[in-house]
Amino acid sequence: MLAGAQEQGAAWRSLLAAFARAGDGAERYTLAAEPATATELIIWESPSAPPANWRAPHWWLAAPSPAFPELANASTLNINGLTLKYADSPRGRLWTSDAFPPRDADTARALYEAWQQLSPAPAPAYPMPSQTLGGTRSALPAITDAKPAAWLALVLLALFLLERILSHARRS
Repeated sequence: MLAGAQEQGAAWRSLLAAFARAGDGAERYTLAAEPATATELIIWESPSAPPANWRAPHWWLAAPSPAFPELANASTLNINGLTLKYADSPRGRLWTSDAFPPRDADTARALYEAWQQLSPAPAPAYPMPSQTLGGTRSALPAITDAKPAAWLALVLLALFLLERILSHARRS
């Protein structure tokens, strides 16, 4: 979502168009006037405060403004030659930099690569689907070739006798 960016709106639009073409060619960035539930990025360039109900995981702020007091304690991150400042707020993570909006192709490329490095990697696919087990025991097949318990008792008795005989033989 691109909001409050009348002066630099063309620069932001060209950056988002370059982002859309840089990856796998899929159109991932659509511009809207207001955020929707699927909005992941809001670009805010106005010095005034946005509406209180606007939320997104990430906000790009062209310049620090009094509307975002969280940036007073912002952390700094240097990546790809860019200095990014970020802070968490109830609205989402706020990002600001002197590179917003990029003024040339090299800065735009560095910003794209930095944004890709900061994005979480997708979870690996599981090699096999999970197994669904039946809820009742009647679904299990009956054991047909089971030996009687008497055989097991005789085998254990024979092992016990063998152990005792070998134990006495070792002592003598």
